[in-house]
Amino acid sequence: PVLDEPLPEPPGTAAGHSLRPGRLAQLRAFVRTKARSAGLTPERVDDLVLAANEVASNSLMYAGGGAEVRMWVNADGVVCDIRDGGTITDPLLGRVAPGDDEHDARGLWIVNQVCDLAQVRSSTAGSVVRLHVRR
Repeated sequence: PVLDEPLPEPPGTAAGHSLRPGRLAQLRAFVRTKARSAGLTPERVDDLVLAANEVASNSLMYAGGGAEVRMWVNADGVVCDIRDGGTITDPLLGRVAPGDDEHDARGLWIVNQVCDLAQVRSSTAGSVVRLHVRR
């Protein structure tokens, strides 16, 4: 299945951050600093911070309370990779607009609206959500 095909590993030069419960503000500051230094416009910085916060919140809520975050710059823009120990089983999660009564399903849908690409992979080893935002 598509969800368990691994993504390439982040480059060795990627900046890292460990997400722990009660530390979302630090995650947002990390993402904001890295996105600004990579030259994203203020609007795109805000988009990436929002998306990373949504994914990180899901990691804390559904995947055992922690995640590893890596960020790097590529030829197109900025990449933010969030890895946790949870498992995602729905291959369309975040790709289909949630209904009015599906408030918990909005986070990954929002991520797909504000990022240029959001890649999701999941297996018994855990999940990876990789966010791409162009400059």
